[in-house]
Amino acid sequence: MKMTEADVVWVPDRELNRDAPNRGTVRVERHGHWQRTRGDLWRPVTAVGHRSKSPTKKDRTRQLLAMFTLFNTLVARDGITVANAHAAFLAIDEYREAHLDHPNCADCGLDTVVAGEWYDVHDEIWLQANVANVSSRQILCIGCLEKRIGRRLTPRDFTDVPVNDPHRGKSDRMLDRLVFPTGRRG
Repeated sequence: MKMTEADVVWVPDRELNRDAPNRGTVRVERHGHWQRTRGDLWRPVTAVGHRSKSPTKKDRTRQLLAMFTLFNTLVARDGITVANAHAAFLAIDEYREAHLDHPNCADCGLDTVVAGEWYDVHDEIWLQANVANVSSRQILCIGCLEKRIGRRLTPRDFTDVPVNDPHRGKSDRMLDRLVFPTGRRG
């Protein structure tokens, strides 16, 4: 379906929703063709801002920006896994057109969503990897990021956001970098 026809409905994976049976889920529905359930949050795909009633109308660039901002909000703020958000957003035509090839590592081609290597590191790490001056769509797997910065990543390199939660479908290599060995403190 077109992004201008779509609502995203999700249940944040946060403590306040601990009793919600569908905690951490996300789905895309056609405007006006769905029913709300306990814990649901929702937003039109092309709306900007908190509880925005003003869609971005005919500005396609703003609509795309709103869609990707919403995706990021679900993952970074509300704890929805990247894989769940990605699977749901595939129902949106413009998401598929703009994003299908882009979860792959820019250097080796690894599908970072399938591999469990979707993450966020501090800005200094991106600068060391020379990612700051390239398209925001550039993604690197853990191995290629380490190759670019010339060292192994440590837990201190990662930002404190839900996408970096080690309990959320991460690769063994990613887990090895996110968690300090037993007995060692950060």
